[in-house]
Amino acid sequence: MPILRGREVDDLIEPYRFALEQAEIGHREGGIPDGAALVRDGSLVAAGRNRRVQEGDPTAHGVIDCLRAVDPQAGCEDAVLHTTRPPCRACAEAILERSIPVVVVGDDSLFAGEISLLNSRGTKTVTIEDSKTRKLVAEYQRRRPEAWADDIGQA
Repeated sequence: MPILRGREVDDLIEPYRFALEQAEIGHREGGIPDGAALVRDGSLVAAGRNRRVQEGDPTAHGVIDCLRAVDPQAGCEDAVLHTTRPPCRACAEAILERSIPVVVVGDDSLFAGEISLLNSRGTKTVTIEDSKTRKLVAEYQRRRPEAWADDIGQA
């Protein structure tokens, strides 16, 4: 996954904050700190967070929650999806289904996800190495290792 630095990152930080805010809300709720935001022309289209713990729903991933809030008839071909963690297989498939061309990942140091799947299908992925995201996820991983393992399919 390409890593952006300097000015390239500056252009992504502002819209990425929508995803980070969702992760922080989920963390305060006791859930997995995973947020996502769909952005078009710098404006928020939809946002969501991982609600697996809060709702007891194994399909309530951050990207899925976000995309559920998007009008099913709305095109996403000109939007950018910001997500705090790399998408899992289910989320990657949802991204491909909606033809989202670019995915910005906050941190990929604790979970590799399905970046190669997205790239192989033409979706550009970049990481911004966000330290706030890294700290938030690492804290959750230390506090709730069983929930984290379940979320990333290692339970």
